Amino acid sequence: MGIKEEVNRNKRRRVYEARDKEEIINSIIKLHAEGYSQVDIAKSLKISRGTIRRWNNELHFIKIRTPGVAGKLKNKIYNYDEDFFEHTLTPNKAYILGYITGDGTIYDRKKSKRLVLAPG
Repeated sequence: MGIKEEVNRNKRRRVYEARDKEEIINSIIKLHAEGYSQVDIAKSLKISRGTIRRWNNELHFIKIRTPGVAGKLKNKIYNYDEDFFEHTLTPNKAYILGYITGDGTIYDRKKSKRLVLAPG
């Protein structure tokens, strides 16, 4: 009849074990808070993005960002409050706002904003 091929009976081996799940989730939360995307987190922890998504759908430990927000956070060099002028306008905030609008301009490019100050 011929020689039958052997069936591959190797079980799939995960990089992590069940007891490591809580530690991995804590690492995911920490990296997410630092601004890393799910893809970058998955690569650094050597797990799939689907695993992160599945665990998050079950446990809701991180808030999923909209596309583009994670990349924006990853490329952010300085920490600043983007909604600084949205809240109560104090005399100091009014001064800064007047300085920006009087001596410089803010270019609104689609992906980033640039503040340009010119000598007066």
